[in-house]
Amino acid sequence: MTTERPHPAPPPPQTAYPPAPWRLTGRMYGTALRLPADALPRELRPPAPVGRDGTRLLVAAWVSYDTSSVGPYREFMVCSVARLRPPVRGTVLKIWVDSRISQAGGRALWSIPKELADFTFAAGSTVEASASGDDGRLIARYTFVPARRIGLPAPLPLHVLQPTDRGGLRRSLFLLAGRPGTGSATLTVPEDSPVAFLRQARPVCHISLTRMRALVGLRSRLLGAGR
Repeated sequence: MTTERPHPAPPPPQTAYPPAPWRLTGRMYGTALRLPADALPRELRPPAPVGRDGTRLLVAAWVSYDTSSVGPYREFMVCSVARLRPPVRGTVLKIWVDSRISQAGGRALWSIPKELADFTFAAGSTVEASASGDDGRLIARYTFVPARRIGLPAPLPLHVLQPTDRGGLRRSLFLLAGRPGTGSATLTVPEDSPVAFLRQARPVCHISLTRMRALVGLRSRLLGAGR
């Protein structure tokens, strides 16, 4: 009689991430929008004042990282921008990636609430991107047509302020450089999307950053609650 050996369990998904800072290259496309302040779900409202016109400035951005400290991956995020002049200040409200390592590192190092999604991303004369959740439902779809280049300070400093699970905020410094441009775009968001609130937003402009270079988490500091 022979005894069948049990099959070894598959190895768990790799989630070990490198220390900060991370270096990344790639391309980014996005839309700036104005959203009525009360249209943003209460649990997502960032630690930033509402504009005089009663709206919040949001950016819905699609990124394809060709190289990074955790390997190539793609990303869709919705951010609230509190200040436009350098250093730009904002908060990541919702974000999806297709890398478990990026998800784990983003949450642990900078309190960025990364979730997992499946992506399509094709960049040519027209950029087409989409993100879908684990259940296959579409989160958002995006089409961008480049028009012209614009000027931008390089590198552009970004202060990212993220609420933490223990209260208070984590402030992290990011640096961003590349070739900025403008274009026309269409952002499609289904009614049942986790970012369905974007359906009530008014597009302001559409931007791109090609040959992008980013240094993420150059500094990070935990601030006290209420600061």
